[in-house]
Amino acid sequence: MERLGSEELRVPGPSSLEHRHRYMCAAAISSGAVLDAACGVGYGARILLSNPDVENYVGIDAESAAIEQALLDPFQNARFLATSAENLPFKEDEFDTVVSFETLEHLNDPTRALAEFRRVLRSDGILIGSVPTATFETFCTTQYGRNRFHLHAFTAEQIRTLLERFFPFVELFIARVSLAAGIYDAAGARGPFHHKVSAEAPTNGSAYGSYMFVASQRRLRSKLAKCLGVLCVGGSYFEAERSQIDRLLATRLMEDLVAQTINNKDEFILQRGAEIERLEAIVNCKAEDALKQDEEIGRLRAMFNAQNQRALKQDEEIDRLQRLLDTKSEDVLQQGKEIDRLQFESNEKDQRVKRRDREANALVAAKNARLKVAEAQLKTAEAELSQTRTQLGAIREELRATGTELGAIREELRATETLLDETRRELDATRQELQATRPLLDEARNELGRIKVKGTWGGLFGSARIHGRV
Repeated sequence: MERLGSEELRVPGPSSLEHRHRYMCAAAISSGAVLDAACGVGYGARILLSNPDVENYVGIDAESAAIEQALLDPFQNARFLATSAENLPFKEDEFDTVVSFETLEHLNDPTRALAEFRRVLRSDGILIGSVPTATFETFCTTQYGRNRFHLHAFTAEQIRTLLERFFPFVELFIARVSLAAGIYDAAGARGPFHHKVSAEAPTNGSAYGSYMFVASQRRLRSKLAKCLGVLCVGGSYFEAERSQIDRLLATRLMEDLVAQTINNKDEFILQRGAEIERLEAIVNCKAEDALKQDEEIGRLRAMFNAQNQRALKQDEEIDRLQRLLDTKSEDVLQQGKEIDRLQFESNEKDQRVKRRDREANALVAAKNARLKVAEAQLKTAEAELSQTRTQLGAIREELRATGTELGAIREELRATETLLDETRRELDATRQELQATRPLLDEARNELGRIKVKGTWGGLFGSARIHGRV
């Protein structure tokens, strides 16, 4: 897989298909900032940038003529520099992906180039590249002679060992061009249609191609082969054959012309006239084919313009949706802030409720403590009340007994009053007697007082003493 120019890339055939296929595989897993080391005329830039995950592209090549050719077809997010892969003019950790196809076998020091690739790659970046297999190098040397531009040949073990000096994680594949047959629509514009892929084992072995490798300082994604693998069916077998036939025909015509000129000039001229007529007929057929192809190209161009218009409308719709998304994102942010504010207020309320719960619990605990003290005091008061009731019962019994005694005393007092009444009558009678006997009364007054004390009043006090009054 040597470098192709712009004209060679336009010719459909195995070589141009092989070049485009490598870049399609790389585009499937590339992302971020991409460096294409040994980019040639830059045809890989458009393929790599077709992946929306690729943000920008830098292509370098040691041949300044190739870079000048690449600069003739500029497009957005791509730039080209003439420099060597062994001395990259970039800072460390500048790229997410480095792509370098069929490069290491050309370099004086491939180890230095790999060291440079690692230096400019970020820690999670990937290196995607390829080198011809040693088997294919031997085959090409046998068929065509030694390629003086190839300074190294690599077996699978050798390229893996070299890569693992700089990248601990390496996956190795073989990329090669095979024949393919497919079904297209009647106009040949759509297809190939397929429901399965049937692959036959090559008779000359699968090592007739290039080792395609993916290397990184981080663990590579799972099922890498399925992500990396692109089945590329392009061009036409007959177009490729026709270009080869045209070249062979021109060569043979020149050889025949020389021979006939030497041997038989006239016959040669007649034969050449007939051959020219035949070739003119072929040219006319090809011209008709070219007209048909021009018509098909016009139809495809109109289809492309229509698709381009639809794409522009889709871009406008995407822009509208993006603006709508930005507006909704702003609304979501505002709602998020409002939710945060409400959440903050809810947390504050929860804190206040918890604080009030704690205060209420403290009050309940204090009231419960006071209630327990009151209950204890109540029990003591009830015990004292019960004791007081018992004492009151005893007092009532004593009062009842006292009442009985008072009743007896009243009876005695009545009897005493009766006696006193009789005594008063007697005293009245005596008073009358005393008035009659006044002269004797004064003499006997003292004696009468003693008689009263010792007689009448002495009997009264004696009766009271009997009933416990004294």
